Amino acid sequence: METLALGICYGTSSVVSDMITIDGLNKKQVAMLDKLWSLETEKDLHNYVSTLDSQDTHMAQTLVEMIILEAIDTDIANKTDFPEVKDILEKIMNKG
Repeated sequence: METLALGICYGTSSVVSDMITIDGLNKKQVAMLDKLWSLETEKDLHNYVSTLDSQDTHMAQTLVEMIILEAIDTDIANKTDFPEVKDILEKIMNKG
């Protein structure tokens, strides 16, 4: 099993840089993630995936979903303040 560490930049109003790690990948998955990571646009991604057979298309979709989920997990793990959650909890508490 392989481990892939990716540098990732994401965010809305500001860019947050962090490193994500995906464990338990085989060599083919690592090679595909390297290729996916090298693509610059969503159109490039769609063009690449359209060249794959159905099994590899499914693997590419799953790997992209893993990247997204790991990025979300990393973002949440780095947060210390959750104002949206506080607002919702206050609304719930005030109804009771």
